[in-house]
Amino acid sequence: MHISYPIGDTVLMGSDAGGEWAKGVTVGNNFSVSVNTDSQQEADRLFDMLSENGKITMPMNKTFWGSYFGMFTDQFGIQWMITFDVNPKSK
Repeated sequence: MHISYPIGDTVLMGSDAGGEWAKGVTVGNNFSVSVNTDSQQEADRLFDMLSENGKITMPMNKTFWGSYFGMFTDQFGIQWMITFDVNPKSK
């Protein structure tokens, strides 16, 4: 399941793990928090700040789907995904 929660100009998103993705899942590591940013610099800032003393799964980098994206588990065991849409679709 996914959730989208607007906080001011920011949208906080989350998703849980199930099915094939749930193997080895325990309480506390069965969800991810996703943050979309307005700039690559903001994505880098959040990634660097929140991943400090954590474990980086995927460093920030451009992806084949057109985003600047990274994943990590913070020092408290929370999984994060940080995204900047390099070429956002017009509304």
